[in-house]
Amino acid sequence: MKSSKILIFIAMFLLITSHYSCKKDAIVSNAEDTLQNISKDAFQVATFNLKDLMDEMDYEAVKKMDFFQDGINRTHKGESVIVNIMKNPEASGLDIQKNVYTFMMVNPDNFQNGFTAASFNLIDADAFEKTVKERYGSPEDRGTYKMVKRGGNVIAWNNAIGLAGDGTRRYVEDRVEQFFNTSKENSLAKDSDLVKAFRGDNDINFWMSSNNFVTESNAKAIAIAGYSKEDLEDNFLRGSVNFEEGRAILESTYDINRSLKKDLDLLFKDAPKVDFSAAFPKENLVSLMSLSLDLKGINQLIKEKGFEGLINMGSGLAEYGLTTKDLLNTFGGDLVIGMYKQEDTGSVILGTDINEDLFVKLLNMAERTKALTKKGQNHYLFNNERMKRSMEDMAKQSGGEISIKGDLQLIVDNGRVFISNNEEYIQKIKGGGFNIAQRIDNKIYREATKQIFGMYSSKNFSIDTDEVGDIEIEGMKIKAGRTTTTMELLMDNKNQNALKELIEEMNKAYKKDKSKRL
Repeated sequence: MKSSKILIFIAMFLLITSHYSCKKDAIVSNAEDTLQNISKDAFQVATFNLKDLMDEMDYEAVKKMDFFQDGINRTHKGESVIVNIMKNPEASGLDIQKNVYTFMMVNPDNFQNGFTAASFNLIDADAFEKTVKERYGSPEDRGTYKMVKRGGNVIAWNNAIGLAGDGTRRYVEDRVEQFFNTSKENSLAKDSDLVKAFRGDNDINFWMSSNNFVTESNAKAIAIAGYSKEDLEDNFLRGSVNFEEGRAILESTYDINRSLKKDLDLLFKDAPKVDFSAAFPKENLVSLMSLSLDLKGINQLIKEKGFEGLINMGSGLAEYGLTTKDLLNTFGGDLVIGMYKQEDTGSVILGTDINEDLFVKLLNMAERTKALTKKGQNHYLFNNERMKRSMEDMAKQSGGEISIKGDLQLIVDNGRVFISNNEEYIQKIKGGGFNIAQRIDNKIYREATKQIFGMYSSKNFSIDTDEVGDIEIEGMKIKAGRTTTTMELLMDNKNQNALKELIEEMNKAYKKDKSKRL
């Protein structure tokens, strides 16, 4: 996929959609919009306005940036179609005043057959054809459209609209044919839930449905988990992204089928109930995450689905005289994790609630297997590096790549367990925690812990990208409940559009990474 030629064309659009910036009202009212051509078989759709996006990011300035220029130079040999479009979309025939869509399809009977595409309007079909022909030669005339295809990659267009896609070879041609011949009855634009999702004056609207994953043929596999075909139908994800001065906000809503929602509700409590705040200092904070699992509900669900015996056998707990039920009854389900950074190393603090009487069983088992060594009253030392590596992976996923040094230690304290690799933190926790002046700001702690899943990241936070390196931002907040999720990126410059600053930070990260390679 990464080495495919035509896919670079799609990547240009997907790069832009990752920064989604387009002001619009209900887009489905535009009869010339390419949404009309997207079949109701699509399970995911996103839309953006290319003109507004280019204006907000200052596209002329972007074209002068190192990461853009180097990208142009890398693709120049043999990739003039990509170069020309990126240098001047309008001169290449694209109508940047109209909505551009990305959408995904999959064969529900064979998930290996998929198709990802971007659809767009053309203001000058001849100019677009000329741009494509410079690289790929004369297109194939398919009657209602023209097409060039290389393996599973395709560009197709007619006098008004175009499509660039990538997917499974045989599956692709059918999807292209479908796109240019979609009837009003089979258009996704008629879907009432999508219409609901795409209303509103947002920078981006996106939508996903479970309906096109479920067929009679895979219903048998679903039945093994105790669900019917109907249970997995009519589950929707709707969302929007808005860029403002100094921040970007993603909001999503999930509309879950009632019978499935009943089971999902068993997995989580509304928010952590146990207060761990005294164990977390404010100095050098990278991120704070919280999660509230309903372990009794999970145990109930396991029993209802008939998986209890199977899980007990596979877990190996029976070898130590324990069952899954024992494990789930030992922990309360509240979890708070703090990541800290000091110079070239990092520290972690993990807090969770327990039933101390039952937790003793796990401690005894850990001591017998040499996983833990007792250091003192309610104080233990981990004897392997596996958990430390897991902590580092967790830190990387949360945007704070750190190297954890020092021994991981465990403290049992009044129905709570704390784990840390920082000796100072361990001693503070043993002594009752940090004082008011030292501990994490109460507002930050509450904001991160008042929902099922929460996360707060400070100015030490960065976004790790393979393309350009680490993009530094001011911080991030995530709040996830039973029906909604909100993610907010905080930028340093409060007087500049967040999209423009993200692009500038991307270029800084690229230049920094480039200098290391020279």
